[in-house]
Amino acid sequence: MEKDDLDKIIYCFNIIKYKIDSNSLDFNREFINRIYKIIGQEKTKDFKGTHVNVFRIFMKEIKHIVPKILDSLSEKDRKYFLDKVPDFIKYINMTDDDKIKLLEGLDVNTQVLIVQSMEDDEKKIEALEYFEDVNCKLDIIKTIHETKRMYALKFVGGEYRDAYQLFTDLEEENVEKDKYTPLSLPSDMTIGMEIEVKGENHLLLPTFLGKWQKKSDWTLGSSGVEIVSTVMHDNKEDVFGIKAINKILRKLGMEITEECAGHIHIGADYIKTEEGFKELLELWGNAEKIYFLISNRPGELPRKGVKKYAYPISFSLGGVDLENTKKDEFVEDVKKALYYARNTSINLMNINEGRNTIEFRLSNGTLDGNTWIENIRLYGRTVQVASELGEIVKRLNDGEELKAEERRKLELREKLKADITLDEKMDILMQILFDEEERGIYQERYRVNKELEEKEHKLSGLRFGKVDFKKVYDGVEIPERIISKFQDEIIENQEQR
Repeated sequence: MEKDDLDKIIYCFNIIKYKIDSNSLDFNREFINRIYKIIGQEKTKDFKGTHVNVFRIFMKEIKHIVPKILDSLSEKDRKYFLDKVPDFIKYINMTDDDKIKLLEGLDVNTQVLIVQSMEDDEKKIEALEYFEDVNCKLDIIKTIHETKRMYALKFVGGEYRDAYQLFTDLEEENVEKDKYTPLSLPSDMTIGMEIEVKGENHLLLPTFLGKWQKKSDWTLGSSGVEIVSTVMHDNKEDVFGIKAINKILRKLGMEITEECAGHIHIGADYIKTEEGFKELLELWGNAEKIYFLISNRPGELPRKGVKKYAYPISFSLGGVDLENTKKDEFVEDVKKALYYARNTSINLMNINEGRNTIEFRLSNGTLDGNTWIENIRLYGRTVQVASELGEIVKRLNDGEELKAEERRKLELREKLKADITLDEKMDILMQILFDEEERGIYQERYRVNKELEEKEHKLSGLRFGKVDFKKVYDGVEIPERIISKFQDEIIENQEQR
């Protein structure tokens, strides 16, 4: 073997050790390709991965290469090689049992690297007892296969043991661990969540956490992931899962940063008619600034990223007249009116595209299960009421007589379109969406966040508008009379003030 080749191999070993020691998560493709070239792989592999994945592949390859290297070297070069390479390389070709025997007396960094190089995950878990430092244990657990990774946390203790116990409860669907807080939504309404979080400990999470799945998210950088739910409903099992998954993430040290969002999906199938979608967009659009103030807990305004990833729809839809009578055609026309943008406060782009959900992108990220429940209730109730209003309008268009409560709902909806104060709009929106005992949470959000916005002006760069697709549906006169009546009432109320 040429001296240059030997130096390249040693250089490669030391780079790997440096990368591992610095806990770097960013291995660029050029570096990966260099590794494969040095260890004799002719075909360049397209590989994306963290330092853990690269390390595992590298160790697997060099386990067969190191003996060949040593056999090919002169006595002088062999000594040079063994003096220069990191200590853990010297033990690479040993069995897992021999490696455990050799841990005694080595420095802690070498111990960690040797354990990480073991093939048997059970042996790695067994070796955790050699380490007192929690971070050393976690660095080893990150290299354990994801099917046993969460189980290994049981042997760390503290918050990590608690996270393991919660994960066990989540898998066993143990709904008695926490108080059940109903979402108060229809049982046939489907719900989905995307929890965006950051933190190096996301490597401890397996890909599947019960009914939840970990996915990468390039918008969050190398330390960020997205935890995505399966389809959920308003029942004990799923509500417990919402609270438990947030507790697990907190106990693993995951964090919410300014980049993190909390997206909520409501099944689009719940709205059966074109009128229902019109009501949804009018309801949201005419109260959109209020939604920007009440979609996060008190004292928390929308993150900076809303301007890029959750922009208001009301300005783009204001004044748009969409005449199509079929639901799917109407939705497609709305998409065109929004320039096919997915990054709006309420996103319809998933409809007719397989996923078939209405995505609410406005809320900030959070690891508070109760806040998630409150936000799901807010958005789910918006879809529920829009669907109900659509059915009422459809019956009205068919010439049916409306009940007093149905007429009241239409009156409130029309009032929301009028040029009234934000406080008046808030009062009307609460009447439309919630019973009196449910309103307190959102009224407190509005009061605190409106006052905060007046000081900080975080929404100042956003443009809001008015959405009114049709004041009269198919020539029916009753809505027109209702509109006139509302306008008179509004003027009268303003004069009294």
